[in-house]
Amino acid sequence: MEAAVADELAGRLEEAERRYERLVAEDDGNGELWLRLAAVREEREDWRGAIEAAERAAAAHEEPEARAGVRNLAGMCWLHLNEPKAAERELRRSLAERPDPGTCVFLNTSLVMQGRDEEARQCLEEALRLDPDYEEAHYNLGCNDRRRGDSAAAEKRFRRAIEIDPDYALAHAELGHVLLGRDPEEALRVLQRAIELDASHVWSRIYLAWLHWSCKRLDEAEHEYQAAIALAPSWGDPHWTYADFLACTRDAREPATTHFERALALDPDDHTAPYHYAKALLRWGVDEERAVALLRAAADAGNDRAAKLLANIDEPANSGVRAVGARAR
Repeated sequence: MEAAVADELAGRLEEAERRYERLVAEDDGNGELWLRLAAVREEREDWRGAIEAAERAAAAHEEPEARAGVRNLAGMCWLHLNEPKAAERELRRSLAERPDPGTCVFLNTSLVMQGRDEEARQCLEEALRLDPDYEEAHYNLGCNDRRRGDSAAAEKRFRRAIEIDPDYALAHAELGHVLLGRDPEEALRVLQRAIELDASHVWSRIYLAWLHWSCKRLDEAEHEYQAAIALAPSWGDPHWTYADFLACTRDAREPATTHFERALALDPDDHTAPYHYAKALLRWGVDEERAVALLRAAADAGNDRAAKLLANIDEPANSGVRAVGARAR
């Protein structure tokens, strides 16, 4: 046991896992051993292995406090697996054992992933009832407010999160995003601070690129887009945002097309990339049928702007397809 803990603390996780596995084989009713094994597997990003160990830990533990922690760990692993319903189940079990603001925030995440924003908001409000100064709840309420279109309320939430934790990089990034159209100078300062706090945050770079673009600082904008792609080459968002910039500001149809196609391949479920790609094709006056197909896909996925644009486009002659406006509605 001492050797396993020493390996875990030293970051020798594979060896720690092997030791804990030998220990639970000898004492499979020991909830603490199963919990330690679950934690090591979680750190190694073996999400399903961690969930399996967490289930054994929960069955072995009698104390509600311990079971709550185990259920919370399992819920986080289900989130990593993009299984929000399973995460919700475990997180609600955790809260039934022990009310906790952090668990409320994780439950909020699982509900947002399911499109249940109003229930998610209730979870965040419960987190603040448990701890009025919980900065994560203020930050996530700000994100909820922004999705609802209430930028003023979102700004207040992000500012409150930063007041509680001045080094909260994500709150700085989202505050900068809210300020983009209202106060470019403050937005610049806030986004630069976000990057200073976390240079690896991709959306801070994209927001800063948008700001530079809006202020016609095109070289600075391109630098930030390229930095975002370098940070997350396997994400679709940096590719389509850069492609949109190239399509709108540069005589660079070929690289823009390459990045749009890359975004579609990386994230086929995203509805924003096809919308902007379609707009670029229409702007260039090429491949209108592809543009219409992209807009349909985006509209079917819930993109209102794509649906509105579709309603104003006539189908190519003799296409044998119903009118775009009727399809969009």
